[in-house]
Amino acid sequence: MPRPLSLATIPAAAILGLAAIPATGSAATIAPSAPCYATSYDQNRPSGERLQWQPMTGTISGGTPGGRFQIYGVGGKAGSQVGTFDAAGNAPYTITSYSNPGISPSAGRTVRLEVTEFVNGTSPVTGAVDVKVTTLAVDVASRPSSPLRKRVVRVSGTPFAGQQLYGFVVRGQKGSRVLKRISLGRANACGYARTRAVVAPSRYRTGTYSLYINPGKKLNKSTAVGYSFRITRRYF
Repeated sequence: MPRPLSLATIPAAAILGLAAIPATGSAATIAPSAPCYATSYDQNRPSGERLQWQPMTGTISGGTPGGRFQIYGVGGKAGSQVGTFDAAGNAPYTITSYSNPGISPSAGRTVRLEVTEFVNGTSPVTGAVDVKVTTLAVDVASRPSSPLRKRVVRVSGTPFAGQQLYGFVVRGQKGSRVLKRISLGRANACGYARTRAVVAPSRYRTGTYSLYINPGKKLNKSTAVGYSFRITRRYF
């Protein structure tokens, strides 16, 4: 199970796409603070607190000045917020829950956000945008059984977005001596990267190892996500 990281909102703004806007009094533009947002799961937390969400934040512009609005995830895939536009028709938003893509690495699933404005007794949709959601996770395939065969390694999480990622194999969970380094390539906007590699050190012994993945060519456990595994005489 991956070790969670703090999920700071990434400051890069991106408008990923707008839906067709009905002919109403305004056409709202949603500008998310990031193209992708992540959940994390920590089994060591109390029940009910194990799943955490990186908040979806951003701004809405072009709304009815002083008017009321609601921004929400279409199909219940994200929560909602009700607010009021300022005198210029602008407003910030924060959505603190959305559909969970699971506990395995994800290249990103699409969530559509829409803005509804309350105008003259009606509630038309005046703007929409697509964002992605992922999970902070790492996974190493259990097959093939031989430690010296290549297997699929996957990782995802917005702290890794757009960065060159490397994996570092150490003995046990607290080891600091890197026994092997693996290049996973450059992650996408959701921090997703995938490669096939031999994970076991060339001169391995039976026992417990950990694979830590972080940006850069040096192991940094404070920014890494980790995965523990065992090498035995018969299987990996």
